[in-house]
Amino acid sequence: MRCRTNSYIITIRLNTKKEDEIILDKRFRIGCHIYNVLIKHAIGCLNQLERDKAYYHYLNRLNKDKKNKDILKKLNDIRMNHGLSEYQFHSYVVKQKKMYSKNIDINTAQKIATRAWSAVSSYLFKDGEEIHFKKSIKFSSLEGKDNIMGIMFKGSYIKFKGLTIPLKYKKNDEYIHRALNDRVKYVRIIRKRHKSKWRYYAQLILEGKPPKLPEYSLSEDITGIDIGPSTIALVNSDKAELLELASNIEKVENEIRILNRKSDRQRRINNPNNYNKDGTVKKGHRKWFLSKGLKKTYSKLSYIYQKRADQLRQSHFMLANHILKEYGTDFIVEDMQWSALAKKAKETKKNKNGKFQSKKRYSKSIANHAPSLFLEILDNKLGYINKSLMKVDTFKTRATQFDHISGEYTKHDLKERMINMSDGSLIQRDLHSAFNLKHLIIYQTKDKEEYDYDIDSMNKNYNQFLLNHNECINRLLEQKKKRKKILSSMI
Repeated sequence: MRCRTNSYIITIRLNTKKEDEIILDKRFRIGCHIYNVLIKHAIGCLNQLERDKAYYHYLNRLNKDKKNKDILKKLNDIRMNHGLSEYQFHSYVVKQKKMYSKNIDINTAQKIATRAWSAVSSYLFKDGEEIHFKKSIKFSSLEGKDNIMGIMFKGSYIKFKGLTIPLKYKKNDEYIHRALNDRVKYVRIIRKRHKSKWRYYAQLILEGKPPKLPEYSLSEDITGIDIGPSTIALVNSDKAELLELASNIEKVENEIRILNRKSDRQRRINNPNNYNKDGTVKKGHRKWFLSKGLKKTYSKLSYIYQKRADQLRQSHFMLANHILKEYGTDFIVEDMQWSALAKKAKETKKNKNGKFQSKKRYSKSIANHAPSLFLEILDNKLGYINKSLMKVDTFKTRATQFDHISGEYTKHDLKERMINMSDGSLIQRDLHSAFNLKHLIIYQTKDKEEYDYDIDSMNKNYNQFLLNHNECINRLLEQKKKRKKILSSMI
């Protein structure tokens, strides 16, 4: 039975020697190999399942009656007959024990099996894309099930199958000393790229709440949040704020572009037979030679991505703490499908001039600002006081379109950042959406959630919102005058 108590994570660097790093690198490569063996096994099982006529027969019946428990049970039985369940993956790993027994314990191997099953279950139940094998360089963590065997924390060091590696942290670090008094549920070893080598860290999953929690405002006022690919708008009764997500992180796009071009040149020079005359890659399986220079370029790229990811996460933590301190703990936000926004458009369209429109959408903005990660961090911090983000259906609420003065829904072009209300006011669309979400009424029917807007409350608070809105826009315009970069999606 899985433990449901509160948990938090602390990450501490491992004080590794060169011999430790060689062994750990080997074990990560073995862990990646186990994962890929399981993926190969899963693909075989899925191929068998797709040839099973009974499975599709029950799937078609399920589409007509989605809550029929008998059909769900039969579908589950068919999947299990083809070896498609998490515990069958665990059993398959035990049978393959010879390949890893000297380097990886059974608990760690079964956690790798759980990770592989997660990819398979996403494909089966969540319309996931094709299952992919993992490159060794992308395999970055190994973890156990408990702190009793396998990867273990013992006082001030980590034990892992013959390895004993001390933790590296400051003796006067009160946060870590207080955290280490809590019970360790299990340990995860991760690796991060640092320039031309790996650095190894221990992540201790601890029971309880972090020693230092953010300052939570005692306000019980509801705050509406409108979050986009790169910005976040917040509105409550007293304040209105429009911010760029991860605005303080280092801009590395130019450096990444230069290194990508360099790696492409190196790859083409080293593998001329793998390309057609027009520069496209030849079809079919090809062997690729990676020179020392190309590996060095890949290493630099990996380090830059790692550094940006760490900065982005730290920026999100700081912003989440600011919001909890200033706005309270009650939030309403639309449940966005970020993966859908990141995908390119499928249809090919032409504009008025007859030119083809770009199929690009928001993948670059989402990658650079990680809005989904921010909401996850904010939700986790609310979880420490037994609260959570209230997520609502964006297609039902249509918060951007609703005008409470006229009571009508009006569609606006994405280029319109300032929209005209029916009373003649000019309002920033994200702040307007957050204002609407703040006054959303949620009620439960027999089958699903329904939404409505509290018009009386909106009329009552509208004038104060206009004052707060204008203050926010003036602050942004002042920043613009001082030549601080403001995103075009803000004003």
